[in-house]
Amino acid sequence: MFCTPSNPTGTVFPENTLRELGKIVLEHNLTVITDEAYEYFTFDDAQHFSMASIPELRKNVITNYTFTKTYAMTGWRISYIHADEEMITQINENIE
Repeated sequence: MFCTPSNPTGTVFPENTLRELGKIVLEHNLTVITDEAYEYFTFDDAQHFSMASIPELRKNVITNYTFTKTYAMTGWRISYIHADEEMITQINENIE
């Protein structure tokens, strides 16, 4: 699990680092959970890159997003995830 862009430091993992991580994920059939709530908050020309955009990782990445940061909806705590349909089914089965 990791957060990019990170708050409060603004750290953005570069695309090449995330692609290298993706190779490890595939090699070991891991699941990556990313928190990308600050995807639109980058500084110093840093470019946000989502591992979920790599086609080979489609079944291995769960990405968390939120409306509260992007649209200044402080206090609402409205978020959503993006994942493969099979993963969403598994998540829904475990929600009570």
